[in-house]
Amino acid sequence: EYALVGDWQSLLQRIESHPNEAVYQDKCKNSPLHVSCRRQPPCDIIDALIQVYPASLTSKTLDGLTPLHFLCYCGSEPPPVQRVLLVLIDHQQSLRDMVDRRGRNPLHCVCAGFRSSHRVQVIRLLLQMDPTCAVAPDERGRTPLTLIVDDYAEELQEALAATQEVARDSCLIRGGDLEECWSVMTLLLKAAYQQSVDDEKEK
Repeated sequence: EYALVGDWQSLLQRIESHPNEAVYQDKCKNSPLHVSCRRQPPCDIIDALIQVYPASLTSKTLDGLTPLHFLCYCGSEPPPVQRVLLVLIDHQQSLRDMVDRRGRNPLHCVCAGFRSSHRVQVIRLLLQMDPTCAVAPDERGRTPLTLIVDDYAEELQEALAATQEVARDSCLIRGGDLEECWSVMTLLLKAAYQQSVDDEKEK
């Protein structure tokens, strides 16, 4: 219940006093970590829940979703995502293999999820861990690039109907309608063709 409403202080106290409750799953197999990750939790919540129940990090709901899927879809800030990725790396988990029932990995989720001021940063983190995610298709053959284009379909249509200068500005000027879309597409294409999004490697 504390995770459901995002009452982080009460949740931390409950984890400390009743750590066994971290293994609880509802009828859809959501653990407290899954529920927390839908509400953009701070890092200390993720650390505490993983510490008392490490298996929750890779456990899946009935739809095949891991906590990382929820973090990515619901617009989490980069630090919690990075914290989860570091643990997954330690356990030699592959993002490309971490798919839900629709064949979507966490990168699909962030590209189809909530827009946020830090979505580009989260996408970069995922691609740094596994650039092959950029070209992974879901069960309907849609890649992360397909999903980001779908997300910006209206803005792209307007840009195509505008002058070349207006279209360029919407992509390259800070705050432009397509600034995020352009940045994400650039990262996805770099990962697909260069197998890296590292700026140093690009040079």
